[in-house]
Amino acid sequence: MRELDASLSRLGRDVERSRMLRERNLSAEEELDRLRSEREALSQAREQALAQRDEARAQLDELTLRAPFAAEVTDLLVEPGDFVAAGQPVMGLAGLTGREVEIRVPGRLAARLEVGQEATLMSISGAQRLAGRVAHVGRADDAMAPVIVAIASEPAPALGESLRVQLSLSARPVVQVPLAAVVDPGGQAPHVLVLTDDDAVQRMAVTPGRLADGWVTVSAASLAAGERVVTAGQGRLDEGDRVRVLP
Repeated sequence: MRELDASLSRLGRDVERSRMLRERNLSAEEELDRLRSEREALSQAREQALAQRDEARAQLDELTLRAPFAAEVTDLLVEPGDFVAAGQPVMGLAGLTGREVEIRVPGRLAARLEVGQEATLMSISGAQRLAGRVAHVGRADDAMAPVIVAIASEPAPALGESLRVQLSLSARPVVQVPLAAVVDPGGQAPHVLVLTDDDAVQRMAVTPGRLADGWVTVSAASLAAGERVVTAGQGRLDEGDRVRVLP
């Protein structure tokens, strides 16, 4: 580009000199036309060279790897001259601004995590406890989702050190009934008998869950907290029977 610019500048001076000579009838018209044509051809060549330069810069930019954060190289995975595929790691980096731990959790549990929530990290031996916060939560349906935990405590652990990570998950509301209220809990059709507003018996299929202290977690299509269930004498009741609740 510098060479072409210099040539264009020289031709511009030659054209201007030839024009002045032509005005004095000291040169031929053909000489001025030749210089103008040469300058136009060189100008077009410069435009082509400019496009080639921009294309080369774009290709160079695509082939340049830039770290997304300030870091130091901890591992070189390829050598100069090696061919690498798209997405293939080429080096390992360690950030200079702080330590992070990457873990993988089931996607259904990752959906219950929030960026910024606290985490506890412990060394494998249990001698060191560190505070941390969730910095990133990846997305995954039924697969394992990546979760990045930033370490907030000092001194930071050594690079590559293995740590245990404890995360608190917000408990989802569940419905529990007394174990005695579930009929055939281990059979093919577990169910409970629910009393309607007019004290009629209604059978409702349930899926038993965890048992703790005589209460069992159940899931059902329409069973809600606060509903009344029968806990004794279910064998003498049929659906639709009316009962009288004694005080």
